[in-house]
Amino acid sequence: MKKRSQKIVDRTFQLRVALSLTVIAMLVPAVLLLGAWLVWKFAVIQTPPLAEWPVGWQLVGAVLKSHWWIGVLCFAAFLAFAFSIVFYYTHRIAGPVYRFRWLFDELAEGRIHTEVQLREGDSFENLAASMLRANATLASAVTQLKAAAVAASQEAAAAQNSALNEQLNTIQRVLDRYRVVVPLPAEPVT
Repeated sequence: MKKRSQKIVDRTFQLRVALSLTVIAMLVPAVLLLGAWLVWKFAVIQTPPLAEWPVGWQLVGAVLKSHWWIGVLCFAAFLAFAFSIVFYYTHRIAGPVYRFRWLFDELAEGRIHTEVQLREGDSFENLAASMLRANATLASAVTQLKAAAVAASQEAAAAQNSALNEQLNTIQRVLDRYRVVVPLPAEPVT
């Protein structure tokens, strides 16, 4: 397989992912630092004689010794915040992947869908459009092949050609495996 030389293959998707990951990478440390600052402020308010406090890491140890629970609480809030951001972001990817997998499973079962529902802001919108075009083309081709097979079967029956009729019945059975679930728009009459 030839190595791809183009780095941006889907500008909208790649920029959205890069922006989302950048925001997550910036927000998570900012929230962690804000939590640490809040713990520090709470410790200073609770222990007023600041002149008697030790300096350096002994100061951090003194704050943690007396106010460890607020640090644990802020850390838990930070983890919940980070998890919720990452969960929301991955949900925007996992939802379309779930719908595409469902669409392929339906196609494997012989049910041709000509639409898939994505929410606004979901990833892979252009992939969904391509899949819908492919499914619509497949649905149209199956519909036309079914009509042609019925017409050819009628012609073969009228000509009393049993070998051809048997072959056409085989084709019809294969085509009957496929069913268009969402009706295609009516083609314009020319």
